[in-house]
Amino acid sequence: MSFSKKLRASMQPLFRFIGTMALVHSSLGVADELHHTVFFKLIHEKNSVGEQIFFDETKKLSKIPSVNSFQVVNESSSKNNFDYGLIMTFSDQPAYHEYNRNPVHLKYVQEIWLPQVADFLELDWRLIEAYPGDAL
Repeated sequence: MSFSKKLRASMQPLFRFIGTMALVHSSLGVADELHHTVFFKLIHEKNSVGEQIFFDETKKLSKIPSVNSFQVVNESSSKNNFDYGLIMTFSDQPAYHEYNRNPVHLKYVQEIWLPQVADFLELDWRLIEAYPGDAL
């Protein structure tokens, strides 16, 4: 084995440590970040016009200034009855409160969410710690 290959192989633990520290550092930078997740089932049939209108209206929530990120996801587990999810992040609790008081959100809840969602589960959370995939 060449010297450079031996050196690279011997440095792998250091590279792994640096990667772990970078991951920890990045998670510390967003300690106050709040994640708002809602998984739900609609009253509409899948791929229906009603479902498409629901999601077109839902996307408007992403334009609320305090929303940092906004994702619409498919539920893939057979362990619950939900079909979709919304995942949003906010910089902190006050930003989340601002979102909840925003007129666009309030109107959406009354006119879109409540009439069209059959069931849902809402979880709001903050990251405690993050680990690289091979840490355990």
